[in-house]
Amino acid sequence: MALASVDLGGILVERQIPTESHRGQQAVLARIAALVKKMAPEGVQAFGFGVPGLLNLKDGATLFLTNFSTQWRNLAVVSILETALACAVYLLNDACMATLGGLALARRRGMI
Repeated sequence: MALASVDLGGILVERQIPTESHRGQQAVLARIAALVKKMAPEGVQAFGFGVPGLLNLKDGATLFLTNFSTQWRNLAVVSILETALACAVYLLNDACMATLGGLALARRRGMI
């Protein structure tokens, strides 16, 4: 999994660690929270989380993630990470998140 700390000026810090999905949902989310805290010890204002699969955006839950052994069915990811990180968490499909990132970069560079 890869995490990046960004602000309006761009990427500040970027880290990549193995997902270790075989350890289970709670272990993966705990590793994410621990890495965010390590990357930003002063805390974060918000956390965006892109995942490969089907989501219930209204409830902040994963419905089905094909590349994880347990598929993370109906996992309340937003609630779990908001508690762990003490900030707002935004969940989105990873392809949608990449598209939005590309759009933001193009705007910043004056391409659109």
